[in-house]
Amino acid sequence: MLIKPLRMLMFALGYLPKPGQGPSVEEEAKSNWKLTFYGLVEPEPSSADTEPTIVTSCISDNFGGYTSTARMSVECALCQILDQDKLKEQSMPTGGALTPSIAFGNVLLQRLNAIGIKSEIL
Repeated sequence: MLIKPLRMLMFALGYLPKPGQGPSVEEEAKSNWKLTFYGLVEPEPSSADTEPTIVTSCISDNFGGYTSTARMSVECALCQILDQDKLKEQSMPTGGALTPSIAFGNVLLQRLNAIGIKSEIL
């Protein structure tokens, strides 16, 4: 996608949306999403368990992707502005380029759950 002629060809052939395209307000209002993640947790060296544990995690929202992205961005900003004391209690990193999960941890999860973006370990 970094090569402009290739990018233009992909747009021309209809493989990529054109700038400004996306769902209508009505389509977005009817949308929702759910992501499921699967992972392996290796046992502690001192543990009697020898097999890894399979962990399933799920995150979902009853709004479409564009709306959910905006909601999550606002909650990150509110963490930064309103929850400094809670972030300090968690001993979260404070500098550099951080992902939201590293920067805000459980404080962000609690905020997202409170507005209906559910995150759970199944």
